[in-house]
Formats: sequence, structure tokens, C-alpha cells
Amino acid sequence: MSRHKIVITISSDVLAHLDQWAARKNQSRSCFITGQLERRLQELEDENVTQLYDEAYRDERSLQDNQKLTREMGQLAPRDNGDEGW
Repeated sequence: MSRHKIVITISSDVLAHLDQWAARKNQSRSCFITGQLERRLQELEDENVTQLYDEAYRDERSLQDNQKLTREMGQLAPRDNGDEGW
């Protein structure tokens, strides 16, 4: 994985807080920032997927289509005869 150096501007208070947390975790500043960014970016992706899912199933037409498909698939499923030795 390639790495890139970037320059950001933060306040002295934030920098001090960052350095405290990095020291608590026994990590370098860069390692701590990268780990926290990766975690937060994954959270944002998860939130986005959940939002898209909720929007898709909130739509009345999609809900009706999904219910119809569920009924149709249920009719295609094999019936339990009770005499199969599975």
C-alpha cells in the first residue's frame, strides 16, 4: 500500500489531545490518526448502506414488489411431505 504525506492544520488543543491519546495507545501520531480515520470511514460506509437499505424498503412500491416476490418464491418452495428422511 502506498503512503502519502499530507499537511493539515489543527489547533494546539486538538494536537495536545491527539498526542495524549496516541501515547495512551502507544502509537505514533500518524498511526493513531490513520487508525481512527479508517474506523470512522468504515462507520460512514456502514451508515450509508443502512440509509440506502432503509430508503429502498421505505418506498411503498418497493415494499409491495418485495412482498409479491416473497409470496411467489414461497409458492415455488417444495412442500414438506413429512415422509422424506432428511
